[in-house]
Amino acid sequence: MNNEDIKGYLKKKKSSAFKRLISNTNLRWFELRFKNEIFTYKKSKSDEQYEKKFSFNSITNVTTELTESDTKMSSWKYGFKIVFKDHEMILFSESKRDRMMWLNGFRVMFQ
Repeated sequence: MNNEDIKGYLKKKKSSAFKRLISNTNLRWFELRFKNEIFTYKKSKSDEQYEKKFSFNSITNVTTELTESDTKMSSWKYGFKIVFKDHEMILFSESKRDRMMWLNGFRVMFQ
């Protein structure tokens, strides 16, 4: 693919209820890397190590349909959900424009 990678900060809903006792989300640096066909994130842009890497073929769907309780999880109001073969990840962008950038990137990935 000749598409430019999509990179930026998103807030990620924490995976366990216990971890959400302090706060509901973590700010993470995400990358949708077309050449390598991976979606990945790390704690900050400057970190050398990625926390997680997911191959494109592990992602089955991306949607903006969130539960009412999920929409209240973050001060960043533009949420979307990534559905993997074995789990889901809820992310929030700071602006509607940023969310559209990510959603369009995932649409290209599915082509």
